[in-house]
Amino acid sequence: MGRTRIKKFGFGAAIIVILAIGAWQLTKTFTSAEPLSEAEATSKAEELYKGKVVNVKNKSRAYEVTMELESGTYIVEINRDTGEIGSVSRIKEKAAKEEEQETPRQPSENTKDSPGKKPAKQEPKPQEETPAKTVTFITKEEAAQIAIKTMNGEVDDMEDIETEESGGVTYYLVDVEREEAEDGTVRINAITGEVTGVFYDD
Repeated sequence: MGRTRIKKFGFGAAIIVILAIGAWQLTKTFTSAEPLSEAEATSKAEELYKGKVVNVKNKSRAYEVTMELESGTYIVEINRDTGEIGSVSRIKEKAAKEEEQETPRQPSENTKDSPGKKPAKQEPKPQEETPAKTVTFITKEEAAQIAIKTMNGEVDDMEDIETEESGGVTYYLVDVEREEAEDGTVRINAITGEVTGVFYDD
């Protein structure tokens, strides 16, 4: 009777040991993957966000990658074990940084009298707007005269003269009638008065 109990106890202990070894091997298999290196974290951040990595901080379970993008400076947290992105946070806006560079602080007169007091930040001077250039077109009458000289004909009605735009340039389209030849349309640059084409009626 005593031997039977000992055998049962020994068999149960053996099963526990086998299960423990199996669990250990399984855990080792899942955790055997090598953690992400600092260079790999840097490369991953650059590939995902197309920015410039300026600093990498190695924490216990993640890398904190500081990056400069067009919209500002960001911190990207990358998990060392899985390589997944934990969080992305912006710590500085680009526009604010550029404004500080363009308008450096200058000491005011009050600063000389009271040392230790922070100098007041001077506001940037507004830039003067350049007045837009006005574009002057030739008149329809002038366009008609150019068309008449070009085709040696007549223009019946000034109201029939049309305009069209092509490539950001405005043109006059002037219909010219001729007695002993084909009628046609003269295309004239509305700014320079240059004839850019003559089209005959079918």
